[in-house]
Formats: sequence, C-alpha cells, structure tokens
Amino acid sequence: MPHVARVQAGEGEYIIMGSDGLWDVVGNDDACGLVGEGRERGGDWQDAAERLTREAYARGSKDNIGVSIVKLTEKENDDGEELRKLLEGGAGKATRKMKKLGSVIEQH
Repeated sequence: MPHVARVQAGEGEYIIMGSDGLWDVVGNDDACGLVGEGRERGGDWQDAAERLTREAYARGSKDNIGVSIVKLTEKENDDGEELRKLLEGGAGKATRKMKKLGSVIEQH
C-alpha cells in the first residue's frame, strides 16, 4: 500500500504524478521548473503534463512515460478519501481514474 499523507495546500500548488519513465530521467526540481515556466507563459495544466512527457522522451527515457498534474486548492474536501481509494486500487486503476479525480479536485 502506498504512503498517503495529508498536507495543507496553498493556492497554486500542485502534485506531479509520474511513472518511472518520467522520474528516471527528470528530477523533482527540473519537473517543477518546467511546469512553472509553462504556467508563467500562460499554458494550462494539460500543456504542462505534455511538456514533462516530451522532456522525458527527449532525455532518452526507456520506460513507459505517464504524467498527470493535480492542482491543489485550499478548500477542504472529503479528507482525501477519494485519493486514498484511488491509490489503494493500484497504478492501472489510478491511471484510468486520474481524469475523474482531477475533475473532482478542480470543482472544490
């Protein structure tokens, strides 16, 4: 079972969820920098995820590359129960439900 932690999110914060194909070749600081640069130039979250995917490919990743970015908000939700269920379901299930969760988080 994955580690799940609850943190207080500030406005504009986000989580980058990526497969080994991303993290094998792109470090945390680089990933955050690439997302920040794209957002400063007016790109949306989808653009940022696609940019990270392209960057991992350009750096020669040999593994599957999957990237999702979840925008966090300050408003409380169901204390992370939806996210906990998603993570307990495994990576395949999480991939299929990622868009649904992103939509739920955006609405809060």
